[in-house]
Formats: sequence, structure tokens, C-alpha cells
Amino acid sequence: MRITEIARGLGAVCADAALAECGQCGAGSHIPCTFAPGPAGSGGPGYHMARFAAARRAGLISAGDMAAVIEAAGEFTAATVISASTR
Repeated sequence: MRITEIARGLGAVCADAALAECGQCGAGSHIPCTFAPGPAGSGGPGYHMARFAAARRAGLISAGDMAAVIEAAGEFTAATVISASTR
């Protein structure tokens, strides 16, 4: 599959993915799966890759958005956590 659209910023993708329920941990809409490490939670909310897959299936994020998440994750499983601060 060739992706031709330009992906949005990871923060916007995470916000839209948060609308889906997580198939990994069961977190509901708008509830983060976890908080990324950092001083006083500065890493921000994190979401499992399974949640991004659910958001993609539901049409909440685009193929380009999903490609950006996969690139940010590198090697991953359904339990890998992505946050807007992931690089």
C-alpha cells in the first residue's frame, strides 16, 4: 500500500485515537491507557498501539496518521505505548 497523504502531528493523532476504546487495556474513550514517564508526568498521556488500530478501523485516524504512529513506534506490539512526546 502506498501512502500519499501528509500525516498530522502526533499530538493530534493521539487526541483522535483517544476517542476509541483500547483493545489492550480496556481504557474507555478520552481515558489514557497510561502516562508516559517524565518529571511529574511531563511525558503526557500514552495510548497502546491496539488503540490506534481501533481508531483506524473506526475511521477516526487516516492511513497517513497510522503510518506516522508506526514510524514513531519502531518495533512494536499491541501493548506498545505511544504518546505525543514519542520520537
